[in-house]
Amino acid sequence: MRRRGRAINFDEKYRTKILEGLACWEDKMNFVGIVDYIGLATALYQHLDDIKPKYRCILIDEVQDFGKIELEIIRQLVEPGENDLFLCGDHAQQVYTKYHNPIEAGISISGRSNIIRKNYRNSREILQAAYNLFYNNLGMDMVDDELLDGVLDPEYANFSSPLPLILFSPTLPEEFAFCFNYINYMIEGSNEKTCIALCGYSLLEVKKIGEEINLPVLDGSISIDDGNIFLSDLEQTKGFEFDRICIINCTAGTIPKSGTPPEEYYRELCKLYVTMTRAKRELIISYSSKISPFFGENNQDFQYSRWDAHEKNNRINEFELPMPSGQIFYRKSLLDKTGEKFLYCREALGIPTEVQNKMLERITGVNKMQGRKILEWASIRKALADKTNRLYLVQAFGQKTFQDFETFFNRF
Repeated sequence: MRRRGRAINFDEKYRTKILEGLACWEDKMNFVGIVDYIGLATALYQHLDDIKPKYRCILIDEVQDFGKIELEIIRQLVEPGENDLFLCGDHAQQVYTKYHNPIEAGISISGRSNIIRKNYRNSREILQAAYNLFYNNLGMDMVDDELLDGVLDPEYANFSSPLPLILFSPTLPEEFAFCFNYINYMIEGSNEKTCIALCGYSLLEVKKIGEEINLPVLDGSISIDDGNIFLSDLEQTKGFEFDRICIINCTAGTIPKSGTPPEEYYRELCKLYVTMTRAKRELIISYSSKISPFFGENNQDFQYSRWDAHEKNNRINEFELPMPSGQIFYRKSLLDKTGEKFLYCREALGIPTEVQNKMLERITGVNKMQGRKILEWASIRKALADKTNRLYLVQAFGQKTFQDFETFFNRF
């Protein structure tokens, strides 16, 4: 099966281990008597030839998130004919990494499809910012024509709003505090629906945060009528719309996640695009440290500022937002590692072999000198900051290897 959008190939050894791991997981689920959504579809697929047409017609929403297996099952449930299947979706909002091919599933849409470009939800400014961000960051070489259909020029709604904001705060907990206070202030006395979306957090982590501060979390089980302020990860915002959305932790290394091959960035880009386009009248992008490269530092579709200059109601939020457990990427601690310890981190993916060898040899945890010449460095940070001994670094690494070393760590 063609692995569309995958940049890293598995050799036979790793593929075997992964398949063995999946088999163990399925055995565990069978033992405790549960099945997940994918397992259910796989079990049904084994009986595909026995599935008989049952319905006159079937309507599928968010069809871009249905895989080939699911589409084949649905195809069996209705006789082929006029108006047998109605599929509705937007490939720019694909949030699941499934193999999606309606034609191979026996569903032909040739000459039977229409593209709806008119957008009624978002203000012109919000949709333009989201559309331009998606299109400008899309890795065309890894995407087929079906996904490109999702980024055709949209027809904008007939109302406007201020430009979306990109706001900075020095720490992640401050981002959340400012955002939470601002949202509370803005909706006071109104019936507005708002959402704080957290980049880099799992749904389980978001639910724990929601429990601590008594906010409903979008998890597929609640209604938009359950409150005015909601928490969510990026994926769960899909299908909703809000007057205001604030997406926090849009920091380099979090989105796209550090270690992700650039050819696969579009998967996270789709999730970000989905969340941005949930906002009707106000969109805020929040970050600490360094802004995600998806946005850049001079994007004309946004207005840049700081949280402490924007949010001045002086309310106190005592909740200390925890760091996401999956966010190993923390610049200060990473750069303070030795070469060997860094190479065990996810962020080391993609570092050239020659650089790895020199890091093991020269960044050892001690500053070792021979006369005035430095031979080894205590940490990556020490090596990068040692401008006065740059010549020794170049000699120790070699000109080409040192350039690769500097280039790799410039993104930190």
